[in-house]
Amino acid sequence: MSLATNSHDEGAVVLASAAGRRAFPHTPLADGDEADPGGLTLRALATPGHTDEHLSFLLLDGPRELGVFTGGSLIVDSAARGLRLAKEDPTP
Repeated sequence: MSLATNSHDEGAVVLASAAGRRAFPHTPLADGDEADPGGLTLRALATPGHTDEHLSFLLLDGPRELGVFTGGSLIVDSAARGLRLAKEDPTP
């Protein structure tokens, strides 16, 4: 199973944001949706910033939170810059 955190991920069947409008096969998810990758639970968390449809995935074992996959949303001043959504961002 692959997790797509933003629209830059391609090449596999993935769990991905429904708002990402992907052209390849995927399971569309929105904030709060859950998936079972085999005994654990992945909960989609809307974390817009790098892209407006960005998702992070919270890994759960029953009610216990084990970790979160952020896909770069927590990188400061780099790939996850919130400026990507701002009109004044000079980056193409």
